Amino acid sequence: MIVPFGELFIRNADGSYSPTKQLDIGGVPMDTSIRFFPGVAYMGVDIATYIDKQLDVEQLHGGTIAIQRILG
Repeated sequence: MIVPFGELFIRNADGSYSPTKQLDIGGVPMDTSIRFFPGVAYMGVDIATYIDKQLDVEQLHGGTIAIQRILG
């Protein structure tokens, strides 16, 4: 399933981004309390570089959304 970045992440008042749902990124579960700051890589990825991208995702058992890949 293809979804826009903005469906899975919200921009916080401090400029960071947080998941809007329970996510799985590279096999690591992330809840909505996680904050990703632009310019800071997490597992080698700066989440903010994907703001305008589409994400290929899969819904896992229990409702967690797994990000499979980033689409141009």
